[in-house]
Parts: sequence; structure tokens; C-alpha cells
Amino acid sequence: MKQKIIIYLFLFVFDNAFSQLDTVSIQRDSVVMRRFRVNPSLSFSYLQQNNWQTISNSAISVFSNVSLRHTIQHASGWKHDYLFQADLSYIHLSDSTWIKNADLVKLNLQWYEPKGVRFTHTYGLLLTTQLLNSFKVSQESQKKYWSGGFLNPATIGLMYGINFNFLKNSKLDVNFASVKLDLLPRLLEENIQSASLEHTLLKTKHAFINSAYGFSAMLTMEESFFSNTIILENNSILFFNALNRSQINLDINNRIAIRFFKFMQLKFDTRIVYNPNESFQLQYRQEVLLGVFYEHQTKSRKN
Repeated sequence: MKQKIIIYLFLFVFDNAFSQLDTVSIQRDSVVMRRFRVNPSLSFSYLQQNNWQTISNSAISVFSNVSLRHTIQHASGWKHDYLFQADLSYIHLSDSTWIKNADLVKLNLQWYEPKGVRFTHTYGLLLTTQLLNSFKVSQESQKKYWSGGFLNPATIGLMYGINFNFLKNSKLDVNFASVKLDLLPRLLEENIQSASLEHTLLKTKHAFINSAYGFSAMLTMEESFFSNTIILENNSILFFNALNRSQINLDINNRIAIRFFKFMQLKFDTRIVYNPNESFQLQYRQEVLLGVFYEHQTKSRKN
């Protein structure tokens, strides 16, 4: 019964979204506004210290990030908003190898119907995964084994709901019908929470595929203050289908940047994740970056 409900929800979202996309594709010459923004960054840091016990150590870190956003507005009122984000960072400790510190790939596709009197219908597709392979070392055998890669683990979500706009360039999507698929590496079965395995839809040679349907909310913010001196960016999503610790997923990405000397920026990046498939503990990462950052943006409007 559960599998049938999930299949019906998938068909409902795809049928509504892509039937409208077919209509818009016929009217490609009716684009009235197109906006494209790319924001890559690359930073390095080196640390060397010697404490009072004459123990010295050093560390090198490399952090790279890219964000691309493409927004299209049609004369019919339909709007497309595509967002791609990727983070990759490594840390090299003294007498050690390079350790992957962060690896995240996120693709968020949103389609918005023409604005209604009170609210706007929205359809969404969300993909979250990692880019490169991950490896772990067994404490017993000291052997290195594969623990994850591209599209495994991964989260795929299909959403249908309504949209609210606020401030200058911020929106909140409230999705009453959301379908979520989680792909978990099967080689790490002993590390997966037992509660997560109860929702297994399919099993493949390399992965468990879990399914869930429920409620989700997505917040997207791109605001600037004081003549673009302070920049606030936020991409967050909440999903739950029951009020218990194994049925809630939370992923908050927040960035505050202070711009000075045109290309110099001081950035405060915060990510908070709660994923019961991995752990019932709240995970977070806080990074402070100072460096040169480049941003390219184009915007065209047709009358």
C-alpha cells in the first residue's frame, strides 16, 4: 500500500510539472526576463604552531565553493528558478594525508505557476549528494574501504505546494505533498540507524533505498544591505512526516558576507544538519573565510 501511494505522488508531481513545462517550451520566445549568477570561491590557509610542551604541528586547508542560479520569467507568468551549489574542502595535517572535510552537491529546480490572487502553486525537484568517493579505515583490520560516492548516498525529493515571497529576493515554499527518496550505501549497513532500515523501499547491490512522504518547507534568501556591503544568503529545507526523531530531516545553509575593497569579503558560513539516517545527533560546521571572491551576474529583460 505504501509503495502505491509513493508511486501515485511521483506521477502526480511529474504530470503537473512537466505538462506545464511542455506548454512553456512552445513559447520559448516569450521570455521576458532572464537572470544568471555565478559565484565561485577558492581559499587556502596554513597553520603552524608549537605549544609549551614543544609539540609542533601544522595544517593546510583548501576550500572551494561554487553557486550558480538561473531564473527565467515568461510572459505567461510561469517562472523557473534553478539553483546549483557545490562545496569541496580538504585538510592536510602534519604527518598525515589529505582528509576530505566537506563534499556537497545540491541541485534545486523550482517551477512556479502564474501568481494567483492569494498564493502561487509551485513544483520542485531537489537532489543532494556528494561529488567524490569517500573512504574509511577499519579499526580492526586497518584496511581502507569505500564508504560513499556520487549519488550514493543521496536524497531525491519531489514537492508540490505554495509559494510566499517576502523582502526583496526571498521566498518560502510550503509543500503539502512531498516525496523523498534516500539512497544509503549498503556497505555501511552496520552504521545505519535501525529505525531508518524500517522504511526501506528497495535494496540494490550497493544501496538501500528508503522512501517517505509528508510535509516539507524550503527557505531561499538572497538579500543585500547597506549598498551591497552586507550579503545574506540562506538555503534551508525541513521535511517530516511524524513528530519523532527518526522522521525529521533538517538542512540549514546560511552565509553572511561583508564586502570591502570591491573583491575582498569576510564570510561566515554555517551549516546545520539533522539526518536520522546517519545519527540522532545534530551536526554543524562553522567556517570563517577571508579572501578574494568573484561574482558574475547577468540580467536581461525583454519588453
